[in-house]
Amino acid sequence: MESQPDFKVLIVGAGICGLLIAQGLKKHGIAFEIFEQESTAGRSRDWGMAYFWSADYLPYLLPQELVDRLPEVQVDPFYKAQPVESMTVTNGLDGSAIKVVPSPGGRRVGRKATRRLMAEGIDIKFNHRLKSISYPTASTVEVSFENGTKASGNVLIGADGGGSRVRRSLLGSLAEPKPLPIYMVNFNARYRNPDHAVFIRSNLRHFVDHGVHPKGMFFLMTLQSVPDPKKPETWSFQITITWPPELSPNKQDPEPPHTLQDLQALTKDWASPKREAIDWLCDSDVTVTDGFFSKNGTHSTTAAVEETDPWQLVIPSDRVSIWLPVLWDNHEGRVTLAGDAAHAMTFHRGQGLNNCIRDAKEIVSGLKKHVKGETALSGVVAAYEKEMLDRGSAEVKTSMEQTLKCHNWEKFQHSPVMKIGGSPIRHVENTEWKKILAEQAMEA
Repeated sequence: MESQPDFKVLIVGAGICGLLIAQGLKKHGIAFEIFEQESTAGRSRDWGMAYFWSADYLPYLLPQELVDRLPEVQVDPFYKAQPVESMTVTNGLDGSAIKVVPSPGGRRVGRKATRRLMAEGIDIKFNHRLKSISYPTASTVEVSFENGTKASGNVLIGADGGGSRVRRSLLGSLAEPKPLPIYMVNFNARYRNPDHAVFIRSNLRHFVDHGVHPKGMFFLMTLQSVPDPKKPETWSFQITITWPPELSPNKQDPEPPHTLQDLQALTKDWASPKREAIDWLCDSDVTVTDGFFSKNGTHSTTAAVEETDPWQLVIPSDRVSIWLPVLWDNHEGRVTLAGDAAHAMTFHRGQGLNNCIRDAKEIVSGLKKHVKGETALSGVVAAYEKEMLDRGSAEVKTSMEQTLKCHNWEKFQHSPVMKIGGSPIRHVENTEWKKILAEQAMEA
C-alpha cells in the first residue's frame, strides 16, 4: 500500500495518556488534533502516580528535551532517583516492613506536573466535551462537541479516562464502570507546623509507603510536592485510604461522604506516622488543599481548618471502581480506546500509568507503520487492540484481586503484590509466576 502523508489522528482526552500519544505522533511526524473537555485551568485535584516497568517506552514517545526534564515532575524534584527504587509494604499496626518490591526505573510523579510537562508544544483544544461520533466515509471519522464545533480525521483515539464518553458512545451501558465494595478517600494535606511535616516525612519510606492493616484496611501516604526543601510547611502529602463498608465507624450510615471524625476512628490504631497525619488534620495549623474538603455542600479549593469546625468538614469519598474491557466495534480501525478509557483498573498494584504508557507506545508505533504504507489502518488497530485488550483485561483482574485482598489480612499474604510485586502479569505468567507455583507445589 502507499504512504499516507495526509493521515490525521483525533485524540479525545488531554490527560497523561492522550498527551503521550500526542507527543509521540508529533515526534514521528504524524498529524493530529487533541481535545479536552476541561477548561485550561483544569481540575483542582492532584495526586501522585508511579511508573517503573514502562520507563523504557518514554524516549520513544517524547522529544529528548522532555526526557531530560522528567525529574522536574517527580513529587520531590530535588531527589536524585535511583536506578532501582523500592515499594515498601508495611504492617499498618506496627509499621514493620513486610515486603520490599524492587522497581527498576521507578519514579513517583505528580499528575498535574506531569500533565503540564507533556502539554508543552501541544495545541490542546480545551472546553471540548464530546457529543457524538460519526463515520461519514469508509476512511474518515467525525466528532461533534457540545460547543458546536466538529473535527474530522482518519482515526479517533478515546483517551478520556475511566468515565470515557468515547467508550460510552461505542458500548452504551456496557461502558459503565463497576464499583467494588471498597470505600476510598484521596486528598492532599500541607502541615503548617514544620515539625509535623518533618516528622511525617522522616517516618515514611521513600518512593511508595504502602500500608496494609491486619483489620483489613489500606493506607498509602507519600510526598505529593516539595516546592522548597528547606521549608517543610510548603510540603504537600498525598493521603489515600481504602476500607470495606463493615469497617466504617458510622454503622447507621456507612456510605460516603465521610468526615474527619470517621477518618480518625479508622486510623486510631495505625502506626506512626499515619496515625498522627490524620490526627493533625484537626489542628489549627494544617491546610487541606485541592478542593477535597467542603462544608454544608460548599466546595472550597483551600479549606483552612481553623476557619471552620474540622469535625464538620465532609471529605468527598467514593467507591473504588473498575472497567473490565470488552470488545467494541472499531469501525474498520477508525476508532479505538487507550489508558483508563480502555482498562480502568484499581491502584493498589500501581499498574495504571504503566499500562497507559505502554498503550501510547503501541498506538504510535502502529500508526507510524500505517503512515509509511507498511500496514492497513484496520490491521494496525486490530493488532493494537488484540494485545492491549489481553494485557489490559489481565491487569484489571489482577489489580482487582489485589484490591480485594488488601482488605483481608489472611488473603493479603497470598496477594499478587506479595507474590509477584509490580511486574506485568502477562510477563510473569510465563516466567516468575510458573516458578512460584512450582515452588509452592514442592513445599506442599
